Amino acid sequence: MPQKIGFQVELAEGANDYIGILQITNISLEDGGSVSAKEFLGVALLSPVTVESREFEVLTNPWIPVDTTTTNTKADTTTTIVTAQLKLESAHTFTTSDKITIIVNGDVRSNQAKYLESIVIAADEIPTIGINT
Repeated sequence: MPQKIGFQVELAEGANDYIGILQITNISLEDGGSVSAKEFLGVALLSPVTVESREFEVLTNPWIPVDTTTTNTKADTTTTIVTAQLKLESAHTFTTSDKITIIVNGDVRSNQAKYLESIVIAADEIPTIGINT
C-alpha cells in the first residue's frame, strides 16, 4: 500500500461567496519523506460545483509542464466529487516550494472544513473519495 501523502491547504485571500481559491503546499509523505511521481499526481476533493481542468494551476520547482484532466461526479444536490489527473511532462519529486491552486467557482467558505478536509492526493494513481469523506 502506498504511503499517505500529507500537505497543507488553505483558502486563499480573495475568496468570497462566488469563488474559492484553494492553495495546496508542502506536499510530502506523512512521515516527512519526499513525494515522487513518475507520471502524474492524482487529486480528489469535494466541491459545491464542478471544477474544470483549466481551474487547476500547478507550479513546480523546477518548472515542468502539467496537463490536467478532471472528472466531476454529482454526489448530491450540493456536492460534486472532483478527481483530477495532473499529468507531468517528466518525473518530479515535490518540494516545499511546489504549489497547486484550485479555483472553485462557488461558495467554499460556507462549509470550508467539508471541502478543504476532503482533499486527497496520490502519486501515479487517482485517489477515490466518497461524500462522507
